[in-house]
Amino acid sequence: MREVCEFSTVEEFWKYWAFIPRPSEVLFDGKSHKEVDGRTIDAFSVFKKGIRPEWEDPANRAGGEFTCRKSMMPEQLDVYWENMVLGLIGETMDEADEICGCRVADKSKKGTARTMFRLELWVRSADQGVADKLRVRLADALTDGEASKPNAKVRVPEFEFKRRAAM
Repeated sequence: MREVCEFSTVEEFWKYWAFIPRPSEVLFDGKSHKEVDGRTIDAFSVFKKGIRPEWEDPANRAGGEFTCRKSMMPEQLDVYWENMVLGLIGETMDEADEICGCRVADKSKKGTARTMFRLELWVRSADQGVADKLRVRLADALTDGEASKPNAKVRVPEFEFKRRAAM
């Protein structure tokens, strides 16, 4: 795990975001696993300051996560990832400081041409009521607000909520 950047303003975020490769540029594309600086990247994480992307971190320990494990086109993954990150840093998904961070992980199996990715949203609380509210906001963020419109035809990936056992 390596920290790439730290930011505290929207301006700083965009300064870094413009130079960080998209998941489709470094994760498995059905043909090859790419290397950056001699290392294969298998995940990206964006977490709030002071919270490590580890379940042992006190902010994550008693919470849970939304996960979506899905085969999808890498370009679609880029859209979902960017929308999830923007929902996190723009605080449009989180009205009560429940979200700790988000991840995208490459779960493709070596030796196959099929891509498999996992999107994750980590939260402080394992409360089902909080999870229900966040699920709606997550769907809305991923689809640029289309998911909550009447008669929406946009498909939202299915996220499962898992409680984390307190350590």
